Amino acid sequence: MFEHSRTPLIYFSIEIQVFMVGQYVNLTKIPTLITKNATMDMDLIGISKNNYGSAAVVFMSYNNITGILDPSFVTFTATNKTVMSVVVSATLPETYNTTLTEPVNFTLKHIK
Repeated sequence: MFEHSRTPLIYFSIEIQVFMVGQYVNLTKIPTLITKNATMDMDLIGISKNNYGSAAVVFMSYNNITGILDPSFVTFTATNKTVMSVVVSATLPETYNTTLTEPVNFTLKHIK
């Protein structure tokens, strides 16, 4: 039985934050999940109440999306394509009821 767990991972051009809460969590608010270029706030405790007392979120921030894009992104024209924004993704793995109890807040860092 776990109360909560937080796991940061950095893999090449992707940063991943995993946060899980269990039935016996005593938190009143989930900490902000933070990566180099983005943050995410989500009411994981509220979601866990609708999912048998537990829930998890995986928050991913792609620091260099061009390094992992599909080759079809490259064209035969003489143009350079630049991704000028942070790309983020979030998922609720093995969560049966994914109805959000509160809006999710993503904050993206301005890229110069």
